[in-house]
Amino acid sequence: MAAPLEGLLGGESPARIGGLHGGSLGLVLAAVAQMETALLVVTADARSRDALRLDLEAFLGRTVHPFPAWPRSEHTAAPDPDVLLARTTVLEVLADARAGKGQAPVVVASLEALVQEVPAPEVLEAARIEFAPGQQRPLEVIQEHLASTGYVRRGSVEAPGEFAARGGLLDLWPWGRNAPVRLDFFDDELESIRELDPGTQRSGESLSLIHI
Repeated sequence: MAAPLEGLLGGESPARIGGLHGGSLGLVLAAVAQMETALLVVTADARSRDALRLDLEAFLGRTVHPFPAWPRSEHTAAPDPDVLLARTTVLEVLADARAGKGQAPVVVASLEALVQEVPAPEVLEAARIEFAPGQQRPLEVIQEHLASTGYVRRGSVEAPGEFAARGGLLDLWPWGRNAPVRLDFFDDELESIRELDPGTQRSGESLSLIHI
């Protein structure tokens, strides 16, 4: 299927493909994604987005990123953590793609999600901080930065977007990570970064680099 699609999509004019139903739409879109081009699929609503994403992942055998919409309620006190995580992940994946890192991403979004504003790439890049052992970073400044960029201080971290500090230890669950990390400081020097089990609050495997 890839060769006919390359001929159809290789020109300058828009291409229209009709008559696709059920899993056939996911199959054709997977073939387009295998042409090593970034792919944005726009659906009518969240339900069709989720169904199509599952089909695409089954045909491609790799992650397809959902881009959800923010809830419409004006009375939400804090961002929905799952929505924030998903939208931030997509923006990071797109930034990596522009820099030539990783595979060409496949993103599935509802029309509602696309019309909601996102930060500009340069704004995201300015807010990004990388941590590596041996760096000199004042712990107080890091905590101020976390609080000013939407992270919430807790007694212990249990969900993405939270941090906890005591002595020279900073526990942090960055958006986009499946688990929190523990940063161990001596004065202003970052001595080590380790994975953190949120259930036991015990540190584990050492890490050489993380970013928030």
